[in-house]
Amino acid sequence: MRSDQQAGVLRLGVAELIAQTWLRDYLLDLRQVFPNVDVELRVDLTINLREELVSRSLDLCLLNGPISNFNITNIDLGSVPYLWVASPKLPLADSDIATMASHTILTHARNTRHFVELSAHFRDGWEGPIRIVPSSSLAASLQMTIDGLGIAPMSRTLVGRHLEAGELVEVPYPWKPSALIFTASYAHTPASFLLRRAAELAGERAALHH
Repeated sequence: MRSDQQAGVLRLGVAELIAQTWLRDYLLDLRQVFPNVDVELRVDLTINLREELVSRSLDLCLLNGPISNFNITNIDLGSVPYLWVASPKLPLADSDIATMASHTILTHARNTRHFVELSAHFRDGWEGPIRIVPSSSLAASLQMTIDGLGIAPMSRTLVGRHLEAGELVEVPYPWKPSALIFTASYAHTPASFLLRRAAELAGERAALHH
């Protein structure tokens, strides 16, 4: 079936990092290829998106993958490394663990790998008190970092323009959380040209963005 003959609804789940970076361009890609398809959008944590995809409440998810399920196809969207950033207003005379621990550390929600890795790193390497503040909103954490309310490991794709504008500076702390790996994931049965092509479009858009 020709793509311009496709019609219906695509229930799309998206991790917030993608929503904050290249989702707009991807939605425009979808509209160009599938002008008769309406997108129902949900932005959420990957742990929730996984459950909704496996239960078929969502059709396609752009998330931290891959998903290990016999009925799920995963298309690679690349990886996103972290770097530490802070407001230039903050006094960061050094980038050792003691200096890092002297500031509030902003991080992802508690039920994420990012939070677990970061908490374990400071728990194992620092015996003093430390303030780790999780948030389910990446946009809120970014704004708090810009406002000087803490330091944070964030993806370069998210903070690049803020670094260029001088709103944030990179902190050369050697340890960073593991890079995020993203996939476009969908159930491959029953076969769907719409889902397969929509996932391929996400791969093409991610490649352009990275």
